[in-house]
Amino acid sequence: MFSHYPPTGNYSDYYNECLPIFYFQHDPDPVELEIIDYNDSITKMPTNLAYVEDESCEPSTKHSSGEVKSLIAEYDIKADSVDILLDAVVDGGNTPALESEVATSTPAEAYSVYSNLMMKSPYLTDTVMIEAIDKEDVLNEVMVTDVLVSNPQSAKSTAVMEELDSRMNPLPDYMLDEIKEGKDTLGLKELMESAKSYYRHQEDIHFNLLKCIYSFDTLYPDYADSLIALLQTRNTVKSQYELSFYYLQNGAYEDAANTFSNIPNCFALDERQQQEYISYQKLMPVLEFIYSNDCSEVQLDSNKLDTLFNIYADSSFVTSMYAQNILVNAGVLQYEVYCILPDTGLKAENLNAPQRRIETEPPLLKVYPNPASKYITIEYNIEDKGCSGELLLLDNLGKVIRSNYLKQTKNSTIIPTNNLVPGLYYVYLNCNGQVLASEKIIILH
Repeated sequence: MFSHYPPTGNYSDYYNECLPIFYFQHDPDPVELEIIDYNDSITKMPTNLAYVEDESCEPSTKHSSGEVKSLIAEYDIKADSVDILLDAVVDGGNTPALESEVATSTPAEAYSVYSNLMMKSPYLTDTVMIEAIDKEDVLNEVMVTDVLVSNPQSAKSTAVMEELDSRMNPLPDYMLDEIKEGKDTLGLKELMESAKSYYRHQEDIHFNLLKCIYSFDTLYPDYADSLIALLQTRNTVKSQYELSFYYLQNGAYEDAANTFSNIPNCFALDERQQQEYISYQKLMPVLEFIYSNDCSEVQLDSNKLDTLFNIYADSSFVTSMYAQNILVNAGVLQYEVYCILPDTGLKAENLNAPQRRIETEPPLLKVYPNPASKYITIEYNIEDKGCSGELLLLDNLGKVIRSNYLKQTKNSTIIPTNNLVPGLYYVYLNCNGQVLASEKIIILH
């Protein structure tokens, strides 16, 4: 990319989404550093800083190969540790079992299912939350809202929110607004997944750095063997493809074929990975033919060109890029970089803005189910009253069984009733000591 000599000959251009590029250059520049492969869209900008070989353009790392290997191992251990924790806590460590429990639950089991979901929050997966949303005959609106609010990742999941919108009995606006607040909140599950991704990313960065050390430092003893050993011990599908390509580039065609053919035996490939493997399977003989001949002079017959065009047509895999480069180099494909410019006529949409439904004003107090057995759900709304609210649960003698001071003017709560004596009870909604509304309920066991 950069050279001590000015560019000569024909070079392809830089593309920066059709925008100009500014290259900040040392000035004065005693070694006349110039950009190779540039066009008129690149403007050289002086920095007024002298070029010092030992200080300017420092490498991204000063670690030795041994230190890099230690960092790879360190990040791998950290990622594995988070992975083990996630396996233990996500859906209680058994997603199929929890999903089945929700799917097969009956109305009589509503409170126990709700309690179990809340206990396993905020570590629920989309599949379990979707199953909970669909159980409208078991989990009421308040229970579903509590579960989704306790798992803020729900608001960021398109699948979960679409399922919520498809309910036969839509949630009230204020419940939806409470759920959508999760878009601006990171739950513990998301934080752990983010930490795991960070560690894996750092591991990949240092792994690629070590590959560069082994690939380009020809003074390093046995650098080729070290690179092969590095790729062999890297337990990923990608590294095995890289190893196969390395063997091809260095004329070890039998090793390339063996490494490639062992990939399905060493890894459980999902459907997409299987399709990707088939695409590589078509590409490998073409690459072997090219590498076994003079790459710059090789002539591809019609069968190989047809194979490459078929691979190129499926742009969902990286093999399409390989095929494209070969076809362009062979002079049978002209590739142009397309610049997609933003549409200035579009206005930004507030993704967090709740989509309002037209609905009737809810009553001041609503209590259900009635009769109740294991729990009651209480919804209240004193937004227009401008006072401090309190909920009271009384027995038929007027004794206060439970009281809750309300922190919000509009919300809902679930109260377990399985420890109450069967009989008649009253729920009062008070505002500054005055009774605003009351409901009579019957507890049966």
